[in-house]
Amino acid sequence: MVPVDSAVVDQLGLEGASSASAQLRLSSIEVERSLQDLRPDLLGHTEAGIAVAIEVAYSSFCDLLKAERFAELRLPALEIDLRAFTPEAFDPVVVRASVLNDLHSKVWLWPIPQAETLPGRVGAADARGTRCR
Repeated sequence: MVPVDSAVVDQLGLEGASSASAQLRLSSIEVERSLQDLRPDLLGHTEAGIAVAIEVAYSSFCDLLKAERFAELRLPALEIDLRAFTPEAFDPVVVRASVLNDLHSKVWLWPIPQAETLPGRVGAADARGTRCR
């Protein structure tokens, strides 16, 4: 499940999305595939063939420049925040459940949803911070 609003639904063609979430089905996922000057952690493709960059954040998060580059390429990009899962508190079953179902651990870098449409979240630009690897 991913947080959505009309901008995300339109960009990804997510038919049947609720007002706050949708299931993002990826038919393929590549690891660290370069796209011009970007190399997202994962590059997925929806069943409709739309590319989606996925950044997995633990100790470093995407900065505004990288987010702007996703926007320039019109490449939907989702950041998943896993900093709550320290080595001492790492349980693969819980991490998997969080990655698949937890809306609050995910933020769209592009398209940027309206803050008021995502319950419990600040705007994406504020949530990202200023770090990126």
